[in-house]
Amino acid sequence: MKNLKGNGLSGFTKRSESEYDPFGAAHSSTSISAALGIATANKLEKKASKEGFDWKDSMSVIEKVEEEFKELKLEIQKNNQKNIKEELGDLLFSIINLSRHLEIDASEAINQANHKFEKRFKLMEEEIAKDNQEIGNLTSDELEEFWVKIKSHERN
Repeated sequence: MKNLKGNGLSGFTKRSESEYDPFGAAHSSTSISAALGIATANKLEKKASKEGFDWKDSMSVIEKVEEEFKELKLEIQKNNQKNIKEELGDLLFSIINLSRHLEIDASEAINQANHKFEKRFKLMEEEIAKDNQEIGNLTSDELEEFWVKIKSHERN
């Protein structure tokens, strides 16, 4: 296994093609914790909505998401780790609320996004190998070029 540090990909490990697992053994417990977090947020939001405490429509929720995103950016600029975590949580909570308003299961949506990313990343690795290069030796800009190439192939 090769750890892909130095390219912003330190959480990924490269394994053989047949055992691709970017998150290692911690993946299943993290997934369970994330799923419980999403379920809890949905439950809290539904209870609040039932009591009349809810946004009138999905566009109102989008405005709240944008507000939370701005607050997160501000705390990142200040490098305030405690508030960054809190604001990130608020943003995630608001996004889950948006998914409820759009009648989209947030767990299904994130699983779909994970699958899409994993598929693209694997295709990117294969494309890099076809060019007789190693992913760990590429710059962020070079990796982005491969990423864009993979995405453009999907659309065609």
